[in-house]
Amino acid sequence: MNGTIAEKEQALAAAGQATQSDQATIAQLKSQLEQLNQQLLAIGQALDLAKKDVTARDQQISDLGSKLNIALADKVNQLKRYRSEFFGRLQDILKNQKGVEIVGDRFVFQSSILFPQGSADLTPEGEKEIATLAHTFKQVSSQIPTDLPWILRIDGHADKQPIHTAFASNWELSSARAITVVKVLVKEGVDPHHLAATGFSDYQPLDQGNTAAAFAHNRRIEFRLTDR
Repeated sequence: MNGTIAEKEQALAAAGQATQSDQATIAQLKSQLEQLNQQLLAIGQALDLAKKDVTARDQQISDLGSKLNIALADKVNQLKRYRSEFFGRLQDILKNQKGVEIVGDRFVFQSSILFPQGSADLTPEGEKEIATLAHTFKQVSSQIPTDLPWILRIDGHADKQPIHTAFASNWELSSARAITVVKVLVKEGVDPHHLAATGFSDYQPLDQGNTAAAFAHNRRIEFRLTDR
């Protein structure tokens, strides 16, 4: 009997210790769980802040993009306005001149007005025409804001007939003519920082025909006021 009672007392004591140990373990687990919940909450708040920062940054980028597009459009419109003024003045001065026209955003001189056929040397009359253009252009360009990047591009064009002069090909001829015009413009006081000479050979024709008139139409010098 006494042995049985002693065993029961030992069993109850052991059970009490086990219960206390389990309770300590449970308390520890609860503490760890609470810490994890606090960490998750902090992480969630940090993620929310990060998302807000990204959203705000995306909005700023979008706003900057819109402002940039508006600024670029404004620059383009400004350049169009000065180009229209330049071309308008030239039209008034050269309105009775045959072989001078506006094609799109370009002012076009037929080469016969400026150069002998197959040559890159301006005729006296041609040099006079370019000097007139330079004078008009200087008046207009003096009004263009300094923060507007622009150039007056001089494009030389030839016809597709094989060349039989000192030039190796129409590439050389069209480029040489453009460079000749640029040199006269510089001599007349146009800022060379705002000039460019390009040669297109016979690869940008205005007329696809094979007649003498078509060839003459394609031999030309074009002036284009454009962005740099």
